[in-house]
Amino acid sequence: MWINGIFLAFLTLSLLLGQSCCETDTLLQGQYLKDGQELVSSFNIFKLKFFNFENSSNRYLGIWYNNLYLNDIQDRAVWIANRNNPIPGGPGSLTVDSLGILKILRGASSLLELSSTETTRNTTLKLLDSGNLQLQEMDPDGSVRRVLWQSFDYPTDTLLPGMKLGFNVKTGKRWELRSRLGGTLPASGSFVFGMDAHITNLLTILWRGNMYWASGLWFKGRFSLEAFSNYESLFYFVSNESEHYFMFSVDRPMMKQHFPR
Repeated sequence: MWINGIFLAFLTLSLLLGQSCCETDTLLQGQYLKDGQELVSSFNIFKLKFFNFENSSNRYLGIWYNNLYLNDIQDRAVWIANRNNPIPGGPGSLTVDSLGILKILRGASSLLELSSTETTRNTTLKLLDSGNLQLQEMDPDGSVRRVLWQSFDYPTDTLLPGMKLGFNVKTGKRWELRSRLGGTLPASGSFVFGMDAHITNLLTILWRGNMYWASGLWFKGRFSLEAFSNYESLFYFVSNESEHYFMFSVDRPMMKQHFPR
């Protein structure tokens, strides 16, 4: 009986240690997120993990709704870091290197640099409950000095609350969604959803550069296209000397929400 008790205690301790090691929202500089491990946001809403599609050995790094929190959500990544650069035929890892650069590795070799910044020595990668993955430069007291890179600036095919659709006037940086080639082929496809390049209060879908769909003009808090009016309450419009963008928003940020693909 006492042997069974010792075994049970050991098993319980092992499970607790295993859980505490994996259930973190943060990757510190010099650490590695290996294939099979996950970052989980603080309220268990989102997770970051490596995965592959059925009948493919290519590995991808993606952000998913965490089924521990929302077990009825569609089982599909809402953001893929390397959609156009899969890891061929083997496991990968993610790290923030000694220079503060966020990298996806295949073995010991760098496959893709996600961020490109000046050298930083106190850098942390954090998965937020919004689904935003941020590379943060930290102050000695643990507060965030600045955000060096974030996944919300590089959306793939899914719009989450807090993401922008538009562009930065000064840098020319655009925030837009791009379709997949197919259900199990996440590489960039031919459809682009974003703000019109010339009419800033208009959302469009382009197919190979040609107009495929338009939302109607945004005027006095609504789109003129009646068929798009169901989504009016989800959007607001910002226009200033630095940026023009629409943002998808909900009243309760922890609700299961994403804009339909």
